[in-house]
Amino acid sequence: MTDEADNGEDLDPDETDEPDDPTPEVRGVYQRLTQATNVNSAFTALQQILSDVALQSTNLNTQWMTSLARIQEENARRAALAVQIYDAPRINFASLMPGLELMRSQAMAQAVDLSMRWAELTRSLARYLPSNWRGARGLDHPAMLRVMEDGIPLVWVPSAPIILELTAEPDKAARRQILEQQAPTVIADCRVTLAEVTRTDLVSLVDYLLTCLDLVETSRPAPAQALAASVWDTTLRAIVRANPTSGTFKGYRELKSQLPKATEETELIQFRAYCLNTSTHAALDTFHEPTPVPAGYNRHASAHAVGSIQYTLANALAAVMLAVSLLRELEETQLPIKEAE
Repeated sequence: MTDEADNGEDLDPDETDEPDDPTPEVRGVYQRLTQATNVNSAFTALQQILSDVALQSTNLNTQWMTSLARIQEENARRAALAVQIYDAPRINFASLMPGLELMRSQAMAQAVDLSMRWAELTRSLARYLPSNWRGARGLDHPAMLRVMEDGIPLVWVPSAPIILELTAEPDKAARRQILEQQAPTVIADCRVTLAEVTRTDLVSLVDYLLTCLDLVETSRPAPAQALAASVWDTTLRAIVRANPTSGTFKGYRELKSQLPKATEETELIQFRAYCLNTSTHAALDTFHEPTPVPAGYNRHASAHAVGSIQYTLANALAAVMLAVSLLRELEETQLPIKEAE
């Protein structure tokens, strides 16, 4: 390696030797090495990844990590830069990490170890996200928050391609049109998610939601919306009943006060639940005359303003998705419920 390369000049990829007997993962990372810039950037990446892995994953928020996919891409990119140091006969890290000097074999082992540690961090972070977000590329959490604020749930359902389509559309009415156009896929997503709910105390509620999906599928969204709204409301009250600190349902205003909404500053460990809370707030937005009937899904309007404005295919889908999301979250957290007596 030349002094120019050490000082930040671009490396010649043809001069790099591929490591002996790499694992498939390391080989894949090494193949991307030719796209790396220079040794100095590799040093910087190495130092950064050591710092990042040391972070407590529960303290990460969406400002630092807009999606898990971004972290996965960073894993490959940074590991590729780290592997680049294998080209150096002997590397002096004194300028960045005083007292540390690595031989070729040590550098390669360090790069592989970093890649493995980053992959483990990725796996540990994944458990905080709903399955429809895991591994998805291009998800924009701030944009997702805006969609959920408008009353379209995104936790557990729908699938990532629909989320991408919804977040790419800034207009609320256009988003509802997207939901209607994607109705067959949304229905299929809901069925798959409901199949993951196996708690015996949720079985009857799952059956009601499957009925809702049948109704939507057979062009009867209005009864589906009404039933889904009741299933969701019943489930919320059952959660409150099982909570020893509350015990009784004290109204929707009190309920909303206990459900923090998600923001870009919300810690990752809370983000999924808070996103579900955001959808809950949207569905329980205050509605009473002479307030105009909302065009988006609203629990109160569904109960008290039956008509063509509130009862639409898009709102039926949103009502079902919200109830499905809640049941799937209960399956995930095993939060207790208590049925009405």
